[in-house]
Amino acid sequence: MIQPTSLTAYDEVKHTLGHRHAQVLELLATHPAGLTAREIARALGLELHCVSGRIRELVERGQAKDAGRQRQDPISGHRGIVWILTPPQGQLELDL
Repeated sequence: MIQPTSLTAYDEVKHTLGHRHAQVLELLATHPAGLTAREIARALGLELHCVSGRIRELVERGQAKDAGRQRQDPISGHRGIVWILTPPQGQLELDL
């Protein structure tokens, strides 16, 4: 289930984003428990290097953040940081 706060956060900023940024944020909005960079790349059909920079830029803009946990990728076996949307100001974040 997509959390309303995730969709609200995405809707508020999507008009200010580049194409790849918007793709990453939209995907994170539909996965409130978060995704690793490899999962994002795989879901978008992109190489890892194509999304890693976009994630970093979204973090710098305060639109995404490290969820404070890692997950092992079932295909590569690598552990990766789980990324989530940063909730809009004034909205509480729920632990998932």
